[in-house]
Amino acid sequence: MVQARYTFNFCIKKTRLATDGKAPIYLRVTIDADRKEKATNLFVYPGDWEPRFGLCIGKDKYSLSLNERLTVIRTKMLEAYTALSLLGGVPSAEDVINKFMGKEPEKEVEVKHYLIPLFQEHNDRCEKLAANGQMAPGTVIRYKTSLNHTRDFIRYKFNTEDVELCKIDRNFLDDYEFYLKTKSEQPCSHNTTMKYLRNFGKIVRIAVQRKLIASDPFEQKSLKLEEVYPEFLEEHELTAIINKNFKTDRLRQARDVFVFDPNEAERSELRRRHHPLGRGQRHHLVDQKSTS
Repeated sequence: MVQARYTFNFCIKKTRLATDGKAPIYLRVTIDADRKEKATNLFVYPGDWEPRFGLCIGKDKYSLSLNERLTVIRTKMLEAYTALSLLGGVPSAEDVINKFMGKEPEKEVEVKHYLIPLFQEHNDRCEKLAANGQMAPGTVIRYKTSLNHTRDFIRYKFNTEDVELCKIDRNFLDDYEFYLKTKSEQPCSHNTTMKYLRNFGKIVRIAVQRKLIASDPFEQKSLKLEEVYPEFLEEHELTAIINKNFKTDRLRQARDVFVFDPNEAERSELRRRHHPLGRGQRHHLVDQKSTS
């Protein structure tokens, strides 16, 4: 069952007072951004109504009976919502009201499928695979980070917590790419952005395979990485690292591992002159656990 934000509240219409001065009570159903109101055919004096709780504050028999009826309506609305949710997806506010009223839908209830639950389901499976040694832990972390970026983008772009899968199109992908590259906190490089989009693309392909969306918006989307030319340290920079006096063993060990690389011939002479590890070879490396 897909989780959505929903509320079943009651409100009164003070502009529609009856001849006896009572205001009609309306049921207000909100499911995510979808809202619908329905008259309950119940009435209350405006002075006896508490809008914060959607209840009558009177102590007479009529007020107590009215509150009981409102509680029954709210309970039955929850039952209607749960029954429709078990069919898959998120029902509309109108569908829930019709279910509560006992009306048979004129057409098949439209089931909405959302992005975040599908993404989370995928990540949960990845965690189980990693626990069994069938997936690298780093891969799980990358998908978790990708989900967090996706959540942040949806909040930024749509001011909501989730979007329907059917709204993921080429414009969505282009806007997501632009967001990752320009977000105010730690904008991503081109290659990092492409890697997050590839992670996101796997979720979209799952949706396509399950026929939750009609087509793959990534079909014509280029995710090509740019070639990166790394900058190497100059001799005086490497010498400064070698001669740096670190106060902790952990930092000294990290420095030694960074400086020591038997495969890099260009720095070997410098290491032999300045650092004892520079004279080492691969067969000199010892597994500390095996010697303890």
